[in-house]
Amino acid sequence: MRKKRFKLIACFMVFGIITLGTNIPTFAYNFSGPRWQSSTIRYYYENWNSARAQSYIRIGGNGWNSTDVNFIQGTASNYNVYCSEVMNPSVDWTGITNSSYNATTMLFVSQTIQLNASKTSTWNNNGALQSVAIHEFGHSLGLAEYPNAAVIMNPYTSGTNSRYGTYGITTIQSDDRNCANARY
Repeated sequence: MRKKRFKLIACFMVFGIITLGTNIPTFAYNFSGPRWQSSTIRYYYENWNSARAQSYIRIGGNGWNSTDVNFIQGTASNYNVYCSEVMNPSVDWTGITNSSYNATTMLFVSQTIQLNASKTSTWNNNGALQSVAIHEFGHSLGLAEYPNAAVIMNPYTSGTNSRYGTYGITTIQSDDRNCANARY
């Protein structure tokens, strides 16, 4: 009887070690609903934006070049995403994406991306601003935020468990890439 009990306990222990020691794949991404009809998306910004804003808007779009999505610079009469620099110290965001979409087709109609130059701790830090710009372009693809993960779609630029402050993320990660490719 003792031998049977010992064997049974040993089997449970081995099973537990194998089960707990096995890596179960997880995916750090979420979709937010709508998407663009095409994987080629045009963004546009006015020349009144500062050279820094223009540069980081381009970096934001180009940050997704390793995916199935193609962000290209559009014109004043032909764009999907309007990008601009704002000075808004009364809000707590460093960047924001606003979207309009057709509720029947679940396809985006238009979007705006704003980078907030009044948040100087981010605006004056190249890595942090790059992280914000690429993150906002991720929203323009329909990617949702994924907190507490080392991905560009982590909602926080700085602070505990933040994409830039904690993890130093300034480019898309494999889960970001997989999410964009799954959408398009």
